[in-house]
Amino acid sequence: MNPMEIDMKSVLKTESLTKTFSLSAFALSLGLVMAAAAPAKAVSNTGPVTGPDTLEVAGMAGVKPDALPKVIKAVSPEYPSHAKAIGREGWVIVELDIDEKGMPLNAEIVDDGPSPLFKRATLRAIEQFRFEPAVYAGEPVAVTGKRYKVVYAFQES
Repeated sequence: MNPMEIDMKSVLKTESLTKTFSLSAFALSLGLVMAAAAPAKAVSNTGPVTGPDTLEVAGMAGVKPDALPKVIKAVSPEYPSHAKAIGREGWVIVELDIDEKGMPLNAEIVDDGPSPLFKRATLRAIEQFRFEPAVYAGEPVAVTGKRYKVVYAFQES
């Protein structure tokens, strides 16, 4: 094949990139970085930040809830098409509040990793999450400072 010709099978495989979602309470499964010639799929993995969490009961500085909020509906972020097209990988750490009904509020990016390309997709997905609310003294409560890390990477198909 002439090096200037396009291998349509590779193009079609590349265009059929898919995303997967994984949520782990302890760790994120990160995508493997593959050589550009290998068929790959774009994935986004969302999970809690494994470092110290800034979570506390809203309006009660320093008070931690008795039970943490639990994800009951998670939405996998779309891998941004521009980032996919240029082979960009990265991560975003988002911090949000969760009200006493389990709705995410005030989501903001606290670290956009090596590229700002993933910020919008991350915020769109986080806004669609739903939670079982945190509990303090037997009652559902709003909490502030919950952090999630979203990793965008390519994995072998």
